[in-house]
Amino acid sequence: MGLLNSLQNSISGSQASSKKMSSVSDNIANAGTHGFKSSNAEFEEALSDSFDSGVNPTSHMAGTKHSITKLNMAQGEISRSAAGTDMAISGEGFFRVETPFGAAYTRDGSFQFNKDGELVTGDGHKVQGYRVGDDGKVTTQQSVLKISEIERPAKATANVDLTLNLDAREDNKIFDPQNPSQTSNFSKEVKVFDSTGKERYVTVYFTKVDNNQWQYNAMIDGKDFPNGQEGQQYPGASGVLTFNNGVLQNENKLVSTLNFADAGAQEVNFDFGESIADGGDGANASTTYGTKSSVSKFRADGNKLATLKSIGFGADGMMQAYFDNGEIKDIAQVMVGKFQNNQGLKKVGSNLYVETNSSGQASLGTPGSDGRGNVLAQSIEMSNVDIANEYVNLMSTQATFAANSKVFNTSDQLLQKVINLK
Repeated sequence: MGLLNSLQNSISGSQASSKKMSSVSDNIANAGTHGFKSSNAEFEEALSDSFDSGVNPTSHMAGTKHSITKLNMAQGEISRSAAGTDMAISGEGFFRVETPFGAAYTRDGSFQFNKDGELVTGDGHKVQGYRVGDDGKVTTQQSVLKISEIERPAKATANVDLTLNLDAREDNKIFDPQNPSQTSNFSKEVKVFDSTGKERYVTVYFTKVDNNQWQYNAMIDGKDFPNGQEGQQYPGASGVLTFNNGVLQNENKLVSTLNFADAGAQEVNFDFGESIADGGDGANASTTYGTKSSVSKFRADGNKLATLKSIGFGADGMMQAYFDNGEIKDIAQVMVGKFQNNQGLKKVGSNLYVETNSSGQASLGTPGSDGRGNVLAQSIEMSNVDIANEYVNLMSTQATFAANSKVFNTSDQLLQKVINLK
């Protein structure tokens, strides 16, 4: 009976070595696969029976058996990539993709756009993320990352933000629209867009009318004014700024209209910061101190008709559209799924995993939130296979297989001798 057991034990050892060799060879074969996670076949002893003989417990050995092939989910090295659509996760989590068999997850961020403008994996599975709303903030609405805008329509300027200091040492003047340069203390030319998206230039003149009071007048050159004469300035928006100890106390807007030739009148709000009357503290508003007049901040909204120039990804997987007018618009943000037990995920090929009862359900969210890793643009996570370690496993597995084969041959020879006994 012992020789038969030794034969069975050696067979189980050979089978275990074959399993181990399969795991090692798969790791070596995928050493260059993006996002690949190595695996390790583990074994446990096998018993044919075990009982209490009355003195000491007795067990009949049955060799070994395969218990589990455990995934090594350690971070792979992150390498820079020239492709603008490549991404890598630094830390916990997986990209979520839409496949014909449902949701799946991957660490391989070598993505590209298909003919429909959808971001896909090499096998065409669609990458999922969160839409960015009209207010520029990321929403909770899940969708496939897709190029949604080819053109941006022209938009008239509605708001002009100017933060500046007006020199308190200047003399008082009386503004004359017929001679704005000589009857003002400071001026700033601003670019705005009319209702057709055409660029227009407006000069804002600032005139000190009292120790704590300045007047502003937005003037339009005659070439841009209806029936105007080029070189002559025509009035537009105007108002009065009142200060208290150098800090903006109040804005009194008198006129908020700019009138352009071939485009008509449009309402434009000139804002000089959050005044005391509006609840501010003067920190983010215009001032009048005894220093040279200068502009510290200028911003005007609106844009001309813009055509999509390119698509790229910014910080934390934010998909961005770059237009030929220099505008950058956030479209969507890539989604990251995090699991309680990464080793419980099931491999389904093509660098994909699906969730199981052992892994638990994916906790979905944006990169960098609630323990999820950050997403790096123009980067790729490499395989985490350690080739040196796999070579060692290869040699030890080969030796183990050879030893089991030797046990089998020896047991077989002894069994033949027993059979040949007369």
